[in-house]
Amino acid sequence: MGRLEQLRGWHAGLIALISVGRGDQQNFRATAITPKQSLLMRPRCRMQNGGNPAQAAVARIQLHLGRLCMLQHRHAEARLAFKRSLAVVENTFGPENFQTAFILLNLAGTSHLLGHQTEAELLYRRAITIFQKTLGPRDVNVAFAKGSLAKMLMLQGRNTEAEALFETAIPILENSADRDERYLVSALANLAEAYRTDGRYGKAEPLYRRVLNMVSEKPALMTDEISLDLSRFPPMLRKMKRKAEARELDVQIRSLLPN
Repeated sequence: MGRLEQLRGWHAGLIALISVGRGDQQNFRATAITPKQSLLMRPRCRMQNGGNPAQAAVARIQLHLGRLCMLQHRHAEARLAFKRSLAVVENTFGPENFQTAFILLNLAGTSHLLGHQTEAELLYRRAITIFQKTLGPRDVNVAFAKGSLAKMLMLQGRNTEAEALFETAIPILENSADRDERYLVSALANLAEAYRTDGRYGKAEPLYRRVLNMVSEKPALMTDEISLDLSRFPPMLRKMKRKAEARELDVQIRSLLPN
């Protein structure tokens, strides 16, 4: 048994013990599904204690169980765990609490991966609204939620809506006191991709170059996703009749790829 599987079993057992202690005999079994790539951008807030301590503990453990299932690509089980966590959090902290929005964002990601697109969009938008009301419109969690929704909309071909979300999320990420460049570079690359797909090359180019400068200065920022996005920059320049620049960029981008 692997480490993740052991942790899953431990969390499920602890949930059951706490649930039995409060008279809740729910069955926590669920089934696995085919792995898919996660789009979730994890928010930067954490669940806090409050209300009924036993209820809060169940919500927190269900959240961790959901995350472990996500790491194992067991998205159906993760969705079930997040739904249970959401029910407890709404009852303990209220439907408009930022911790409710935190669970909504996790649930939205799994719902999207399972093909529940309409549900996922509603969950993302509800999370954004709650974060804005409770933490303020410039809070970093608002940017993370907008970025997650924007990535899903891009996959649906809704680039105009995605661009608007990225355009408002990026300044928040740039000016955050605890700025995390991993999320910033991802948002910049995604917005560049949205512009490129729409044929707005003049707006895409400075974003691509900014991403390239960021990963040149900090190679750890070069993820598979960023590498794929940057690989589309030279072909764009070729379409703009700038073949010499495209060749130079090809070489530069390859030099930044991990060995």
